[in-house]
Amino acid sequence: MPPDRAKPMTADWLDLIGKNWHRAGQADRSVSMPTRSDVRPQAIGDVTLAELPALAHELAERVRAAQFRPELIVYVETGGRLLAWELCREMGLKAVAVEAARPGRGMKRIFAPLATALPRWVSAALRRAEERFGIHRLTPRQVILPAAAPWRNRATLLVDDAADTGRTLASVRAALASCPTPPAQLRTAVLGATTPPAWRTVDFYLFDHNRRLPWSSDSSEREEARRLWSVRLPPAA
Repeated sequence: MPPDRAKPMTADWLDLIGKNWHRAGQADRSVSMPTRSDVRPQAIGDVTLAELPALAHELAERVRAAQFRPELIVYVETGGRLLAWELCREMGLKAVAVEAARPGRGMKRIFAPLATALPRWVSAALRRAEERFGIHRLTPRQVILPAAAPWRNRATLLVDDAADTGRTLASVRAALASCPTPPAQLRTAVLGATTPPAWRTVDFYLFDHNRRLPWSSDSSEREEARRLWSVRLPPAA
């Protein structure tokens, strides 16, 4: 449109835009989810082992604030183990582990030592590519539940370290719900939910973008985290 035909933006119109922009900025993501095109890359920070107790406390507070009172924690091995251990201490609960394996997991373990040698910018770029293209969204999960079902008729909190696509938690949740002795109530909790599908799937989370966790393949604390896996086993239900 030529400049002489363009309509000027009045003060009232600008005020209306400003109010709507403010409302959008204040909107709760749990109510209004942005589309994938709204997501902007953010710097990938580190979560350290020393921060885990405080983070578990904050996550537990969010669960309590929602008036959910879990009687048991079910956690996904092995990523959810240390967070589950901290949450058990924080909430005075016992826990049970489940497996949710996907194809290619063995290869990921093989190449994990190489990831620590990559420059940070390279590993960050790989993380963003995995997140952006939803590489694992269509990958099937093989969920393995223990023979015993301690969650029967109990309010249960399903815990993992992070949810990129939400597929792992959704698969475990479906397996628990369809077993002969399902939980009375089931909610999910992670440290980070990094994409809109994950925001819609997870009930409680702290971070809405990618973080490098202590047990991540490119974390400088990976070896210490792996050592703690063997000594910090959540109390068994």
